[in-house]
Amino acid sequence: MGRFDAHDHLVKQGWKGKGTALKNGHLTRPIPVVQKKTLSGIGKDRDESIPFWDHIFASTAASIASSANGTPSASGASTPQAAPKPKPVSSMSIAARSSKEIAKRKLYSGFFRGKTFSEDNSEAETSEPEPKVTVTKTTIETVQVQPAASSSSTSSSSEKKEKSDKKEKKDKKNKSEKKDKESKKRKRSSEDKSKTVEDKEARRLRRRLRKEEKELSAARRALRKAEKEERAALKVERKALKAERAAMKAELASEKEKEKEAKARRKAEKAARKVGKVEKEAK
Repeated sequence: MGRFDAHDHLVKQGWKGKGTALKNGHLTRPIPVVQKKTLSGIGKDRDESIPFWDHIFASTAASIASSANGTPSASGASTPQAAPKPKPVSSMSIAARSSKEIAKRKLYSGFFRGKTFSEDNSEAETSEPEPKVTVTKTTIETVQVQPAASSSSTSSSSEKKEKSDKKEKKDKKNKSEKKDKESKKRKRSSEDKSKTVEDKEARRLRRRLRKEEKELSAARRALRKAEKEERAALKVERKALKAERAAMKAELASEKEKEKEAKARRKAEKAARKVGKVEKEAK
């Protein structure tokens, strides 16, 4: 089997060469896909949680290393010291190390953070202090009890006085409270009365104002009606004057026509007279 040639395969499918598409309307170049190979960019500082599991592993590793460095173990035998391993020279840059640390933090961010448990803490929690029992000798002394009638009488009288004082104080407080309540009620009643009087006066004034406004509006309406009637009468008078003027003009025109007719008659009569005279003279 020979190596697959994409160029020959596309030519067989109908491709005309570089710079042309396989079909009409298709792209001539493939879409470039961006391949991100680093941890830089948006979201690089997304999670800054503490890698507590790393701390736990480091602490356990340190305890194991300390027991391996010649320290006596639990059985009592000492372990030989291991030769220190040479540290490998890291060829990674600071940016690469930081990116790795960020990736680790993202990994450990989903775990629950809690307390770190060790042998000391567990022993301290399990071991509870045992109560110590101490035995001591006690001596009993006898005390003679004397009757205290006078003290009981004085205490009863003082109690009575205190009770009476308390009652007096309560009575005084109640009286003062009653007086305060009565004074407040009187003030409220006087304020209510003054408010009611003021409200009544305000209502009366409002009614008067409303009546005056109604009267003014009625007077304005009457004036408007009178003005309209006057305007209508003036219009009628003007129409009558116009009709009279038209009649006068018609009379004058008729008189002028009559005068013209009379003049024409006179002229005709004069002409007839002249003709009669001429005829008489001719005879």
